[in-house]
This record gives sequence, structure tokens and C-alpha cells, in this order.
Amino acid sequence: MTATYTNSFQISPITLAMMEDTGWYISNYALSQSFSWGRGRGCTFATASCLEYMLEQSRGGHPITPFCQQLTSSFHNKNNGLQVSCTPGKESYGFCNLIEYSKPLPSEYVYFVNTNFPTVTLNSEINLGTGNLTNQYPLVKLGGKIALANYCPYHQEIEWEDDVGKSIANTHCHVSTNLKDPHHNFKLERFGMNSVCVEHSPNWHLINGDSLFVPPVEGAGCYTFRCSMTEGGLILELAGGMSIPCEVPGEIGEINACLTKQSLTVKGKLVCPDCRLLCPLSECPKIYSIPQNNVTYLRSNYSDDHSSSFLYETNMFIPKSHTIQYSQLIVNETESIDENPLYIVKNSKKTKGIVIQQAILPGACLVNIAYSSASLTFLISIYFVVFFQLFCL
Repeated sequence: MTATYTNSFQISPITLAMMEDTGWYISNYALSQSFSWGRGRGCTFATASCLEYMLEQSRGGHPITPFCQQLTSSFHNKNNGLQVSCTPGKESYGFCNLIEYSKPLPSEYVYFVNTNFPTVTLNSEINLGTGNLTNQYPLVKLGGKIALANYCPYHQEIEWEDDVGKSIANTHCHVSTNLKDPHHNFKLERFGMNSVCVEHSPNWHLINGDSLFVPPVEGAGCYTFRCSMTEGGLILELAGGMSIPCEVPGEIGEINACLTKQSLTVKGKLVCPDCRLLCPLSECPKIYSIPQNNVTYLRSNYSDDHSSSFLYETNMFIPKSHTIQYSQLIVNETESIDENPLYIVKNSKKTKGIVIQQAILPGACLVNIAYSSASLTFLISIYFVVFFQLFCL
């Protein structure tokens, strides 16, 4: 069981076994949860400090996941959003919780140093201490936000609270109430029980005319998925009814969509996860085999319909350019469709009835068009004709 309560806390079978061994409880193991933290990461992770593990991984040229070493700003502006990454279990995303304390930490928890000067800058990667103090300044006030984690920094999910401290939203992918207003869904996210965190490539942009912005939170997002060998294996599903097939781990899915109410073009790239991380092997393309010693196994947190009993992640990515493919847009004026959010356009005096416009459409935003009371199907047909003429001829 995790030491403190968070939105992604886990009650593992070993926690229930410990409680049952006290003689005070009878445990229902059917309600236990998978505890993937550190699974398959070796003896150093289990028996040594996080510094020793991070140094071992760095020397071998491997990522230091689940730990991190980025000092991230908690604010965003026009040019820089809050930088986030997927948490180790891919169930949420968050920022590296490395912070600067007001007082020095105990010496055994000082993991970071700087060379030649004793200060650090935000949004930078901090050097790990190697024990060689030549030209190294120990950063005695720098450490992870959670003391019970021995001040080891890791990617921690984000939670937003109201004025009285009540949680109103977080970045846990399985929580459907985290669903964004379609007009402000700048990363085209979809939350729900079948949602997973997906990393983004840099340079996710919002474009309005000649103005270029970045989303308030950038680096990763939550998306639902489906598994289908006939469609290419793992299919990521985005808001607006769009989908991206992921045939190769690490391939880039390009995003180009329009938030129609603001005429705001969303332009970005997703990094495809390994299909076998989420889908049965029978639904994944057999592109290549991965050696056993390069695979980290994780227990599934998804339904049996969408995953095998064990998941794994790998860093053996084969980058490949891949252009987004859109699924068929569903148009239904009588039902509320999550992946195709609709909004009402105010009537003009010369028309009857209600004009319903789709909030998110594929492709860059066009110039403003005066909408009539034509059906939504007709409006979308016009849009695709113009889109085809502009970009495909």
C-alpha cells in the first residue's frame, strides 16, 4: 500500500495479507490492486537508494524511470506550458516533483549537485551527485516533494483544488469527470476506464491566425484506446472522433484539428506506446521480437477485454513518421456523444430551428464562415470539400 493517500493509491495483495496476519481482519483479495511500482527494475531498485539506482541507470545509458531529475516550474506562460510526463503505471500524468526546500535536507537525502556554480534554473535537468566533490556543489535544499519517499523525485499526478481545498479535477486517466470542456480541450483528451497516458513529442502548438501559443499543460495526455489487428493493432482515440493507429512503438502520430468555437488550430504529435503494453498479442502486428532482458513487466490495470494479464514497457523504440488517420465522424443531433462534442449556435432571425456545430473537427481551422440552418451533416460535408481542395489537390 502506498504511504500517503493520492488519487492513484494502490492496495496490494501483500498489504491485505499483512492486515490478515494481525488476526484482526479477514481480507477480500478480489478487491486487491496491482502494484507495479518498481516491478522488474532489478535488485538495486529494491535494496539501494534511489541515487544509486539513478546513477546505475545513467551509466548504462538507460532512463532513470520511475524517478526524474527535472526542476519544473509550476506556472505557464505563452511560450512555456507546465511540463508533464506519464507516471510509471501510465494511469496518469504529472510533473517531476523535484522542488527546492527552504532548509537543507538531511545529508543522506542530498542526491543532486551542480558544477561550477551553486544555483540551478527552472525547466532544467539537474546533475546527479557522484561522490566526486571536485567542481561540484551539493544542492542541499533540492529533493522530491514527498518525505516518505526519502525525498526521491518522481512524476506525480496533478490535482486542482477550489478555494476551500476541495479537489475538483486531477490528471488520473481513469476518472471520467476529468473530461475537458470541448472548447478548452487543447490536447484532445479522453478520460475513462479504458484511457491510458500517452507521451507527446515537443512543440505542441495552438494557432490562431498569426498567433502561436502552447497549451497550459504539455508533454502528455490521456486517451482511450481499442485493439484491432485489422486496423493496425493499437488504436488511440482522441476527442472529436479522431483516431491514430500505432503499429510501431515510438512512431509519431501527427495531430491537426480545429476547436471551432475559438477558431483555434491544435497542432501536435503523439508518441505511440507499444501495442503489447495494452493489447493481447493476437491483436498486435508482429513487427519484431523484443529480447526478454530489455522488457519491464507491469501488471494490467485494464479489463481483460483489452489487455493480457501482464503488461510491459520497453525503450526499444523504432521512430517512424506516421500521418494521422481519422475515424468516421459520427453525426447525431439527438444524442450526446463524448468523442464528438456538439454545441449550439445562436439562431439568426431568418432561420428556423437550431444550428448544431461540432466543437472539434479534423484539420486546421478555416476562415470564419456564416452558418445557416443547414444540417450538421451538410456543414461537415462542405468543410471536407474545402479541406480536400486546400490540402490534397
